[in-house]
Amino acid sequence: FHEFFEDESSLYLVTELCDGGDFAELNHGINDPVEVKQLIRDMVMAISYCHDHGVAHRDLKFENCLIQRSASGQRLGKVIDFGLSSIRRPGERGNWLNDQLGTRFFVAPEVIDRSVEYGVKCDCWSMGVMLYIILTDEHPCCQDAHKVDTTTLFRKILQARLREGPLEDASVDSDAVVLLKGLLTKSADHRMTAQDALNSAWLCQVKDSKRNTASLTQKGSPHFAGIAESINKVFKNKEESGSPLRREDLKRLSSFRGYSRFERLVMTLVAHQSEEKDVAELRDIFVELDTQRTGSLCKEEVREGIRPGRPCC
Repeated sequence: FHEFFEDESSLYLVTELCDGGDFAELNHGINDPVEVKQLIRDMVMAISYCHDHGVAHRDLKFENCLIQRSASGQRLGKVIDFGLSSIRRPGERGNWLNDQLGTRFFVAPEVIDRSVEYGVKCDCWSMGVMLYIILTDEHPCCQDAHKVDTTTLFRKILQARLREGPLEDASVDSDAVVLLKGLLTKSADHRMTAQDALNSAWLCQVKDSKRNTASLTQKGSPHFAGIAESINKVFKNKEESGSPLRREDLKRLSSFRGYSRFERLVMTLVAHQSEEKDVAELRDIFVELDTQRTGSLCKEEVREGIRPGRPCC
């Protein structure tokens, strides 16, 4: 979201342009398995961030995961349409929802069962369904799911076991199978979280770029280049001697905090226009530092990231 305008009759929203289609392209259209894995990782990172802030999306499906394509053809996944989402209020416990919402192919068992309350893990089931369909072209619980009525499909989601035949027929990678079984566990209490999914063997090694920190300062705004230069020094110092971050480097990295709201807005706009290569490389660094897989960096993670002797990728 960039900006909004309004007149007497309408409200106009200015958002990013995502012209690369939606995640249905991962099923029929994008054939590079590495790129598919990167886009899945983008979705899981976004949902992990939402869950860490107490937000349940509740309508994850292919159409609500868009693909932004850059001028050079690189793709980035974006989660949209929070019209059915719910925010956990302070004081509410893990399961606070009881509405039967969502799209029937992707809805979780606990959402169908009105006798129980549910929480953010309903999104994890939906991500599992999406990934299963992408890898097998089948629904995980029901054969020919598009041909059966909703009552039959819901009964299968509630009672049927995970279909392992399509996984074997498609020769799905064993690490992906482990991830799918974790996401498609019928009991929400035992289901894998979004953070767990990011730490899974299938997703934890995903990189946006081949890191080449020497190129970070070649392009972009002066401030962006300054941050990148400091990051370069962090990695260079650790690779060569494990020496701590210098005081002036740390000041440069933390300078953004001291800016006014207007200055931060300007820097944010600059970041939107930054070279995609720079952004991809910084995203890799962010993912490495985000050890808790929440989509945010806490003080402990930043402190650990600049600790002398910390191993780097």
